[in-house]
Amino acid sequence: MKTKAKTFHIIVWSMLTLAGFNLLAAKEPLYDGLGSYSRKVTTDSAEAQRYFDQGLGFLHGFNHRAAIRAFQQAAETRSGMRDGALGRSARVRSAH
Repeated sequence: MKTKAKTFHIIVWSMLTLAGFNLLAAKEPLYDGLGSYSRKVTTDSAEAQRYFDQGLGFLHGFNHRAAIRAFQQAAETRSGMRDGALGRSARVRSAH
Protein backbone atom coordinates (compact mmCIF):
# COMPACT_ATOMS: atom_id res chain seq x y z
CA MET A 1 0.00 0.00 0.00
CA LYS A 2 2.82 2.40 0.83
CA THR A 3 4.51 1.88 -2.53
CA LYS A 4 1.24 2.60 -4.37
CA ALA A 5 0.78 5.82 -2.42
CA LYS A 6 4.39 6.83 -3.00
CA THR A 7 4.08 6.12 -6.73
CA PHE A 8 0.86 8.12 -6.85
CA HIS A 9 2.54 11.10 -5.14
CA ILE A 10 5.47 10.97 -7.55
CA ILE A 11 3.14 10.92 -10.55
CA VAL A 12 1.03 13.81 -9.22
CA TRP A 13 4.05 15.98 -8.40
CA SER A 14 5.59 15.22 -11.79
CA MET A 15 2.41 16.25 -13.56
CA LEU A 16 2.16 19.47 -11.54
CA THR A 17 5.79 20.30 -12.26
CA LEU A 18 5.33 19.79 -15.98
CA ALA A 19 2.14 21.86 -15.93
CA GLY A 20 4.04 24.66 -14.18
CA PHE A 21 6.72 24.66 -16.86
CA ASN A 22 4.03 24.83 -19.52
CA LEU A 23 2.47 27.86 -17.83
CA LEU A 24 5.83 29.61 -17.67
CA ALA A 25 6.33 29.01 -21.38
CA ALA A 26 2.90 30.41 -22.28
CA LYS A 27 2.89 33.60 -24.28
CA GLU A 28 1.14 36.67 -22.89
CA PRO A 29 -1.98 37.45 -24.95
CA LEU A 30 -2.43 40.77 -26.71
CA TYR A 31 -5.51 42.72 -25.61
CA ASP A 32 -7.47 45.42 -27.41
CA GLY A 33 -9.23 48.38 -25.84
CA LEU A 34 -6.54 49.48 -23.39
CA GLY A 35 -6.50 53.07 -24.61
CA SER A 36 -4.23 54.94 -26.94
CA TYR A 37 -1.15 54.96 -24.71
CA SER A 38 1.89 54.58 -26.89
CA ARG A 39 5.56 55.38 -26.78
CA LYS A 40 7.68 54.63 -29.80
CA VAL A 41 10.58 52.35 -28.93
CA THR A 42 13.48 51.52 -31.18
CA THR A 43 12.61 48.10 -32.50
CA ASP A 44 12.01 46.39 -35.80
CA SER A 45 9.31 44.18 -34.30
CA ALA A 46 5.71 45.38 -34.49
CA GLU A 47 4.79 42.69 -31.98
CA ALA A 48 7.30 44.00 -29.42
CA GLN A 49 5.90 47.50 -29.93
CA ARG A 50 2.35 46.24 -29.33
CA TYR A 51 3.39 44.46 -26.12
CA PHE A 52 5.19 47.58 -24.93
CA ASP A 53 2.13 49.74 -25.62
CA GLN A 54 -0.05 47.15 -23.86
CA GLY A 55 2.24 47.39 -20.86
CA LEU A 56 1.78 51.16 -20.84
CA GLY A 57 -1.99 50.73 -20.99
CA PHE A 58 -1.97 48.34 -18.06
CA LEU A 59 0.42 50.61 -16.17
CA HIS A 60 -1.87 53.61 -16.61
CA GLY A 61 -4.76 51.43 -15.44
CA PHE A 62 -2.81 50.48 -12.29
CA ASN A 63 -2.63 46.80 -13.27
CA HIS A 64 1.05 46.51 -12.46
CA ARG A 65 1.35 42.72 -12.68
CA ALA A 66 -0.17 42.64 -16.16
CA ALA A 67 2.08 45.55 -17.16
CA ILE A 68 5.16 43.67 -15.99
CA ARG A 69 4.11 40.57 -17.96
CA ALA A 70 3.54 42.68 -21.09
CA PHE A 71 6.93 44.40 -20.75
CA GLN A 72 8.62 41.04 -20.20
CA GLN A 73 6.93 39.65 -23.33
CA ALA A 74 8.09 42.71 -25.26
CA ALA A 75 11.62 42.03 -24.08
CA GLU A 76 11.41 38.39 -25.14
CA THR A 77 10.02 39.18 -28.61
CA ARG A 78 12.09 42.23 -29.25
CA SER A 79 14.21 42.53 -32.29
CA GLY A 80 16.84 45.01 -31.23
CA MET A 81 15.08 47.32 -28.75
CA ARG A 82 17.99 49.67 -28.55
CA ASP A 83 16.77 52.48 -26.33
CA GLY A 84 16.34 52.32 -22.60
CA ALA A 85 12.54 52.56 -22.61
CA LEU A 86 12.09 48.92 -21.71
CA GLY A 87 14.61 49.21 -18.91
CA ARG A 88 12.84 52.27 -17.56
CA SER A 89 9.49 50.51 -17.74
CA ALA A 90 10.91 47.58 -15.81
CA ARG A 91 11.16 49.89 -12.79
CA VAL A 92 7.46 49.19 -12.31
CA ARG A 93 8.51 45.92 -10.73
CA SER A 94 10.56 47.65 -8.08
CA ALA A 95 7.78 50.16 -7.38
CA HIS A 96 5.14 47.46 -6.99
